[in-house]
Amino acid sequence: MTFCRSAVHRKIHSIPQLRFEEQQLTSFSGLILFQLLFIRLQFIERLRGCFRHLTVGPIFGHAKIVLLLVVHMLLAYRELRDIRYYCDDPLVKRIMGLQRLPDVATVSRSLASADKDSVLHRCGNVHDSNGAEAFILQCIEHVREVLPGIAIEVRMDGVFFSDPIVRMLDRENVQYTISVPFERLVELEQRIESRHLWYWLNHECAYFQVHWKSKSWKCRHWFRFIRTAVKKQRKDPVQLDLFVPHETGFEFKVILTNKRLSPKKVLAYHNGRGSQEGIFAELKSANQSAYVPTRTWVGNQIYLLSAVLAHNLAREIQMAARSPARNTSQKRPALWEFARMNTLRCRLIQRAGRLIRPQSYSTLSPMLSNIGLSCCLYVPLRPLWLIGVKTGRAERKVLTSSLLTVDLDLSMLKWWATVERLNAFIERLYARGCRYLGGSSPQRETPRLSGRRFSICRPSV
Repeated sequence: MTFCRSAVHRKIHSIPQLRFEEQQLTSFSGLILFQLLFIRLQFIERLRGCFRHLTVGPIFGHAKIVLLLVVHMLLAYRELRDIRYYCDDPLVKRIMGLQRLPDVATVSRSLASADKDSVLHRCGNVHDSNGAEAFILQCIEHVREVLPGIAIEVRMDGVFFSDPIVRMLDRENVQYTISVPFERLVELEQRIESRHLWYWLNHECAYFQVHWKSKSWKCRHWFRFIRTAVKKQRKDPVQLDLFVPHETGFEFKVILTNKRLSPKKVLAYHNGRGSQEGIFAELKSANQSAYVPTRTWVGNQIYLLSAVLAHNLAREIQMAARSPARNTSQKRPALWEFARMNTLRCRLIQRAGRLIRPQSYSTLSPMLSNIGLSCCLYVPLRPLWLIGVKTGRAERKVLTSSLLTVDLDLSMLKWWATVERLNAFIERLYARGCRYLGGSSPQRETPRLSGRRFSICRPSV
């Protein structure tokens, strides 16, 4: 790209005046969106309910400590001692509802004082299948309690291949696919070796299915054998001056299922487990779930669950800001196209801003840029529109709690199709009690947008 001379050079007329003054500066302006999300989900009240049974009441409280850990993960910090890097940030204190943050020793003591009743977490301290049947049944009952009449599907690793788990899933009318560790079952391995007729799914995969049970099982189930053609890896020295043909072999897998679908669709559904593995990988790399902060078992469980909560809240805020991008497909991917956690931090959370109070209204003035607005989530306009305003297809209602100022620049609005659509949105906000703070809009009861900048906010309640 070529720029003209006037677009590169500029004149310097004077040296800016240097003035020192006390300001409330924050490095994490995007956290205000999560504060609105906490209010919408009643997140802090739910955390208090998890520790209500504890008789000892510390100054900060266990719910505040867990909330601090969730914010800690959202800000991309890992060790507990990293709290010192943002302990003076005014927006973090505002979200926490504290005048000062606890230090590392206080956080460690609070995590150590929690008991097992505070945490509902199944740990695979011996094997992943240890206690899995009761835990899976409890999850199924909870889902059906929240969403009655919904169809439940599960896909599992080979560690959950057992007769009690399979019979429990059949009894609960749950559709499942389970990887079979056929290396341990000699009869299944013999069936693969002696099989000559395979039915092709595509140019790489073939299958056959058997209604079979092992000697220790009580009922027969459908086992689908999949054969995939793959290229063999050559470990011999490569002769560059000679032609080396590719040798192909086969990889085999066996799937236990009760789904009444074609083998091609069953294989596609089972291979969709890759999205689940991607979530686990992101939890370890971007949400610090692989870190062990304390020497207590319950304390480490709370830290791990805080990482999961931070990940889920980041997904929830994207679901609130966007409509589903896809329909249900064979692999059952997520209906939304989620941005990674590191992307959200760079483009949404870690944005410099200033807390001010013009006309006694709490106002957050973040540093906006075209990059931030045109990229992930149309940051920060669209999340403020859909989270500061409760979503509803028929009507959108403003939250009853006080909101910070929404400061918009019309030159940066890329996702609003027309100014008329934005005017209609402003009118709905004014109907709910929002007030105009100033700008280039004409002074009228419901101001229209005739200039480039305007500000709106809801007065404190």
